[in-house]
Amino acid sequence: MTAIDQKQLGKTLWNIADQLRGAMNADKLNTVEPMYPSPAEQQRIAACLSSPDAVLAGQAQKRRRCGRTSRR
Repeated sequence: MTAIDQKQLGKTLWNIADQLRGAMNADKLNTVEPMYPSPAEQQRIAACLSSPDAVLAGQAQKRRRCGRTSRR
């Protein structure tokens, strides 16, 4: 891509951004209903996240015991 092409692309992207600016405002966002997973799905998500958390916590504890506080 030449410098001229890059400059034109930049102008095009800024024009698109200018057109979109203000298209979504707080009034419109207030009418959007957030979607939440069911309690059962939330439990499954929590279960998936707690296993890696436990592994990371164990590694951090092991590093502290060994006197290492930063990654190598």
